[in-house]
Amino acid sequence: MCLKLESGMIVCGLRVKWKFCACGRAADLLCDWKVRDKKSGTCDLSICSKHAQQVGPDKHLCPLHQKAWEDWKRRHSGAVPLPDYQQLSLL
Repeated sequence: MCLKLESGMIVCGLRVKWKFCACGRAADLLCDWKVRDKKSGTCDLSICSKHAQQVGPDKHLCPLHQKAWEDWKRRHSGAVPLPDYQQLSLL
């Protein structure tokens, strides 16, 4: 099976389960919002770089958690972000 990437490159023969963003693009990122109920500890929704928001070094959020992040920042105006953006787990 072959896949044509947005860059025009064609990749064939890989036996990898491709993940896609809700928009249909190949997802190259996962949402890093902390979720207690998941084994991985994060949301892990597959998102493309167009719909991901980077909020820290190697920390990206899906559209749903981008809204939650903005709400958190509004409720905690003046708060100093913790190292490694630990506040992403706070609601």
